[in-house]
Amino acid sequence: MRTQQIPKKDLKQLRPVDFIPFEYHYSRRGLIMTAAEIRFFKHLESLIGKNYYIFPQIHLSTLFDHKIYGQHFWSAFQHINRKSVDFVVCSKNDVKPQFAIELDDWSHKLEHRKQRDAEVERIFYRARLPLIRFKSEQGLTVRTIVNEIKNNTQSHNA
Repeated sequence: MRTQQIPKKDLKQLRPVDFIPFEYHYSRRGLIMTAAEIRFFKHLESLIGKNYYIFPQIHLSTLFDHKIYGQHFWSAFQHINRKSVDFVVCSKNDVKPQFAIELDDWSHKLEHRKQRDAEVERIFYRARLPLIRFKSEQGLTVRTIVNEIKNNTQSHNA
């Protein structure tokens, strides 16, 4: 693929985003969730979907403000930018996040994921937003899901 030629007189007016030297190509993914996440989503939707919106695959930079006085804003943003959680549950009244959910599969047993998970938990704790973890291989029942949500949101709001 050829790059476009820009006259020298126009180069002075360009910003970095105005000139893309390479064209990237993308293809559409089939699914945005794993099979286990889809099953969990359906359970969650049947349990709380009447009063809450459930958003999958939400980046932490969507949930948290990184512009906190006394810290380097760009570094703080970069620290959370590529991290996400499996689900964020929001009130239907104001679409305000109520809690987040991580569905832990085998990958969460890897050392680098354990470190990442600990940091994500710290971020949620400090920002006072409940993060609830479920083990995907455990036999999740409706009762288990409801009890974990109640226990984690009540203790966090106490």
